[in-house]
Amino acid sequence: MSCATAPFLTADVESTPDCGRGRHHLTADVAPAPCSSSANAPALEFDAWRASDSQARTAARNVRRTLLLDPHGPLEQTLSAAATRDTVMKAPLAVVVFNRPDHARRLYERLLPEGERELFVISDGPRENRPGESDLVASSRAAFSKWPGPVHHLFSPTNLGVKARISSGLTQVFQHVDRAIILEDDCLPHPSFFRFCDDLLEKHGSDERVMSICGTKTFPGHIGGSDTFFSKYNNCWGWATWKRAWSLYDDRFSDRSTFQIIRDFSRVLGSYRAGVYWSYLLRKVLKGEIRSWAYCWMMTCFLHRGLHVYPRANLVINSGFGPQSTHTHRPEPYMPQQYGEVPPFPWSYQQDPTPYNPADRWIEDNMYSKSLRVRLRWIVERMNERARQTA
Repeated sequence: MSCATAPFLTADVESTPDCGRGRHHLTADVAPAPCSSSANAPALEFDAWRASDSQARTAARNVRRTLLLDPHGPLEQTLSAAATRDTVMKAPLAVVVFNRPDHARRLYERLLPEGERELFVISDGPRENRPGESDLVASSRAAFSKWPGPVHHLFSPTNLGVKARISSGLTQVFQHVDRAIILEDDCLPHPSFFRFCDDLLEKHGSDERVMSICGTKTFPGHIGGSDTFFSKYNNCWGWATWKRAWSLYDDRFSDRSTFQIIRDFSRVLGSYRAGVYWSYLLRKVLKGEIRSWAYCWMMTCFLHRGLHVYPRANLVINSGFGPQSTHTHRPEPYMPQQYGEVPPFPWSYQQDPTPYNPADRWIEDNMYSKSLRVRLRWIVERMNERARQTA
């Protein structure tokens, strides 16, 4: 791990046992929820002889007959999904806030239905040369002061910068938990986003090929078959990952020469153009010309040949465009501005972790190294924008 871990974790909390499950949460003046035991939960069964009328008895008898004849059929799969849903761990939340209290409050309201989850609030300190920023930072932090569940405040007393603060903050989060759902203050998740993350964090928790779960679907094309697909590219606008994946995060890449970087990126991405582009980005990051932990995370995943799971329908909207944003001053055509047509649960999850090549080609051609056609269009748009600004 090349990023420094900031030595602070501030919270007024008390430790209480988590329903006898062998670990402890930090709670902020909140009474622990009543403990429940699966042993006391009613079993899922169909008893034909207790049905109240003949039609109900017939229906119950047919259900039992169906299960006996086809124990692995669609009905059994549905019942199994319903029975095991309660056993899937609800992952902790990690939110990143800074100097946009309106965004922080909007995210807080969106997250309240998930208020029983453990919450980590990551915040950088104010910059000394920005008058009034201390009040904005304080207001942003205060947006989560009444979180109903367990909460941890990861507040930096000084300004570390976006790259160091987010990466070190996530490192702190994974000193406490083995998985987390991560949202920056300008990301507004669809209600289905949380179950999507929970299910796949559980499903791929031990599969080292899978590095993250991503909620923002930038690829506009249709996905056939399952309700999810895999990609070589990460997206950090609403995502989730595990401690075992984040432990690989690197922001120095000192063990490879420039030639090795270009070669390895080209092999992973299947394009020399892409290899040169990502090597160029890496040099700019290492020189401090681009302050992006997300590029470092993406390139870490490339070099470990990691994959990322996406939904077939977009589950996160990014509302953070504007002058206060560090990187996204204006919306790009590939940034979805609305949710997709989200299917009801249970979803059909892709079983084999192999990348969906049409999506990866589109992402590289339109978002990163860009095809010749897209690059020319991008240059013309930038020239027109500068002309409007100087007019």
